[in-house]
Amino acid sequence: MITLECNYSKKLGLPGYSSHQFAITLRTEIADLNQVQSESARLYKLLQEGVDTSIKETGYASWATSHNRQVTHQNQQPSTTKGITTK
Repeated sequence: MITLECNYSKKLGLPGYSSHQFAITLRTEIADLNQVQSESARLYKLLQEGVDTSIKETGYASWATSHNRQVTHQNQQPSTTKGITTK
């Protein structure tokens, strides 16, 4: 038996110098050396689809809370009360 171990990973950059990554490793056995190329191609496609589907959800990002507050604060319009302008 021939053991194939295939790994596919992807890392995406996020705002605030953060990143998000996901990887899948799969191990299988094949009986014939002539199957290596076709089985490798099949596993690559399977792993790529699995990683791409899973990495769409970034999950919790600590920068998001403070970033959203900054954006909200920056987008607020100044208001004037008794001659005092505030943001």
